[in-house]
Amino acid sequence: MKIPRYLQIMLAFTLAACLWSQFSGDTDSEQPQAVTSPPGKPKPAPILPRVTAKTMPVLTEKTVDLFPVQDRSRLSAKAPRVKPAPAPTPLPFQITGAWWVNKNRALILRDGQRRWVICKSCRSKERIWIGADLGNGWHLLEVNEEYLVFRRLPQRDDRRLALADMKSKPA
Repeated sequence: MKIPRYLQIMLAFTLAACLWSQFSGDTDSEQPQAVTSPPGKPKPAPILPRVTAKTMPVLTEKTVDLFPVQDRSRLSAKAPRVKPAPAPTPLPFQITGAWWVNKNRALILRDGQRRWVICKSCRSKERIWIGADLGNGWHLLEVNEEYLVFRRLPQRDDRRLALADMKSKPA
């Protein structure tokens, strides 16, 4: 990579200025020098002493600390309280029926507007199984003998629906 001529000149100038400032012998004194002015002219502004850890101003209630210490023990009763998490969304589904075909159980699931048949190998048009999307972010996650598990995807909120008396085959 070739560096243009103007950048080479500026780099050399910057290097020379840095070396000159390092070895020029100008030293800053630790104590500020008092400046006197000739009579009849206004005096210059006073030089303020350096602020050290010992002379650091103490914060009072009226001053605002822009970078407060993140310590829980310093929180006052006036500090804002954290709002509790919102109540979880109720499960909109209910089991309305069940039947057995060739020793396999089929369940009828409703949400008030639609219905689905939960079965692994039946030939129903509304058949769903694990992984099915039921709308409004709800997915069927697990089918167990005693309950169904649904997941609300944006919140990854899992809910169980007990099968109650739909567990066993009627006699």
